[in-house]
Amino acid sequence: MKSLNPPLLVALNKLSFQRNIPTCFVKNISGVAYTFSRHGKVTDVLKKETQSYDEKKLGPSQVLVSFLASTIGTTDLAFIRGMGKLDGSSSIKLPWVAGLEGVAEVVATGNQVKSVGVGDRIIPFGFAIGAWREHGIFSESQVVPISKSVKLEYASLASGGPCVAYRLLEDFVHLSPGDVVIQNCGTGAVGLSVAQIGKAKGLRVISVIQERGNYGPTVERLKAWGNDIVVSHRYVGTFAMRRLLEDLPPPKLALNGAGGPTATELARLLGKGGTMITYGNASRKPFSIPTGIFTTNDISLRGFSMLSWLQSKSESDVKKMLQSVTQMMENDQLKFWIERKKLEELEVALQALSRPQQERRIVLVTKKGEMYLSG
Repeated sequence: MKSLNPPLLVALNKLSFQRNIPTCFVKNISGVAYTFSRHGKVTDVLKKETQSYDEKKLGPSQVLVSFLASTIGTTDLAFIRGMGKLDGSSSIKLPWVAGLEGVAEVVATGNQVKSVGVGDRIIPFGFAIGAWREHGIFSESQVVPISKSVKLEYASLASGGPCVAYRLLEDFVHLSPGDVVIQNCGTGAVGLSVAQIGKAKGLRVISVIQERGNYGPTVERLKAWGNDIVVSHRYVGTFAMRRLLEDLPPPKLALNGAGGPTATELARLLGKGGTMITYGNASRKPFSIPTGIFTTNDISLRGFSMLSWLQSKSESDVKKMLQSVTQMMENDQLKFWIERKKLEELEVALQALSRPQQERRIVLVTKKGEMYLSG
């Protein structure tokens, strides 16, 4: 099986946009799409438009889909704003359709497509798939079929945080039941997934979260969803934190999605030979590791990028990962606190996302998606 190299990923993503579809076609299916032709404030640059597709013009290996639901989160907004250097952003040529993750249904296929058929539920994978729209075209090699038993809202975010968490727990350190994993960003999609996947593996998970007004209820919910210990960012660097961990084995793996001071504290708590993996920088702050931690505990620092992983792996590797994640969702081992909004009411969703202490995962549902949810 051939690996998905960077040029191929870019080519696959380009297939899904109207400007790459032949211009001479009959309007067969059309729907709303949110596009942007420059980076900037989301409400200033995002444009609502109608895109049309003709299933008769599909290439032999192409798939026409109707999106059912997609997620909206801070990473989506950062991509639109052009903030930082998100994975793959340098390969994007504007205009582009917004939305990084979603779930869809196949409505038509090219005559050489074999792995999916009309009516199948699929998850497109790759960077910036353009999920904030009603319809799109993808290559057969870019879509993964999933069970319709998976809750629609959960499936919409499966290719994001859950897959990152899956790789963090699979690829770096050999973990056995009873081993301890410590992480910051415990309320994020990755952090929630780490706790639940870790629980399924028999791991003990410790999460560090921001202390806010709803801290108490949040702690209880996180414990119910797989965390053994949940502490605030103010507590993690204290002597009391070390006392709290005395009855546990030293953490074998630390997962850093925040950067800043909590990343330093995670490294301090690692056991001898432990590993810390950085996969994000939510605080936008650097962190430092005292030399003594290296000389005394011989820890390792690693980094992880999902796009880099995709570029180095085969289609079968990607499908195996997504199918493993969605199987956990189907078995109720991986779930999220969801707030649904209509795709056509994106402004309402943006307002909800900006609320203080917003912890629910916001999912945009299309008209077709609403039919399944109401049924």
